[in-house]
Amino acid sequence: MLWVLEAARAAGTADDLVCAWDEAHDQWSPQGATLRWLRTLQGPATAEVAGVLRRFPRSARHYRDLTGETSVGLTIRAAIHHVTSNQP
Repeated sequence: MLWVLEAARAAGTADDLVCAWDEAHDQWSPQGATLRWLRTLQGPATAEVAGVLRRFPRSARHYRDLTGETSVGLTIRAAIHHVTSNQP
């Protein structure tokens, strides 16, 4: 998963594959790297990633703490909040 994350960073976009793998495999090291990456996103990339997170709510749940970080893109925070607000 880390190499997929690096490819997504290099391309400046997020691929559904990152969240699909994250959702299927609860792996802490890649999740930490993804968390750091999510914090860096700006501009149009935030809308694209927010859409991916909405499609993979179990993955979005891993990043629930980002909803309280105002430096994280609003669309990403809103997407995570939306898909996790009804999950334990």
